[in-house]
Amino acid sequence: MRFSDSYCMRFFEQLEQVHHGRLGLHARHLSSGKEISHRADEPFPMASTFKIPIATALLVQVDQGVIDLETLHAIEQLSPGTGLLRKCLRVPGVALSTENLLTLMLTHSDNTATDQLIRALGGPQAINDILAKVCVHKPHITRTCHQSIAEYYGLEPNASLEEIRAFASTVQDMAIYDEALKAEKRDVATAREMTDLLSRLAANELTEPCSTQRLMDIMADNQTGSARIRAKMPPGVWVADKTGTLGKHLANDTGYIGWKSSEIAITCFTWSEADGLVEALIADAARTVFDLLSE
Repeated sequence: MRFSDSYCMRFFEQLEQVHHGRLGLHARHLSSGKEISHRADEPFPMASTFKIPIATALLVQVDQGVIDLETLHAIEQLSPGTGLLRKCLRVPGVALSTENLLTLMLTHSDNTATDQLIRALGGPQAINDILAKVCVHKPHITRTCHQSIAEYYGLEPNASLEEIRAFASTVQDMAIYDEALKAEKRDVATAREMTDLLSRLAANELTEPCSTQRLMDIMADNQTGSARIRAKMPPGVWVADKTGTLGKHLANDTGYIGWKSSEIAITCFTWSEADGLVEALIADAARTVFDLLSE
């Protein structure tokens, strides 16, 4: 299938119309360098795709001997939102290794595990500083999962889990909170910035090869992305990805598509005005990218 910048722009604009959405897309064939972009430099809220730069910073510290994957961390605070720990534990009172926290963060988008790792790394700014030392200046992280969800509902960032749960249970229409995300300036990234990060990881520019492989193996076991990048891939194609979701209208997916000896790094940041269409926009866009770059 031949393609040009004008063809891609028209095609992805048509997809946006069909799905009543907006798509930020950047994809790169890692061996040939061929790229496909659409609104690639437009910032979108990262949602849980921000766990990729957190994982990168963590593995940089592991490679440097600062953090040990076998170290046990006592879970002293549960975070709102997605994940197994909040669902399975009524109260804190368990210890997990760094590697288990990393796995939960990436495979189940576990917010409690994520916030525990953010604290272990010294907080959001410390993570940015770690990444800056390996020449990664974007994406930029400013908050924990707990803080982001509290502020999504208009609460104070230090609101307790109980306060967030109580308020969320009274919300009947999330549209007003979703609409506010359009103006959000914190914890945003462009599709190009995220794909650049993935590309540098795949090239072992940021972490040691064993750490890069560990990251990709964990991402390949992602349990949250069946309706997104993976959804329309043909047999024999593997996907290693990390999703992100906020409210009902924002959904993201970023990661790798692989087949035979080829790989694509891809990021899809999306927004849809219609309920239930945002994941289909990602699935259709990702399959189109695969068809164009796998020739």
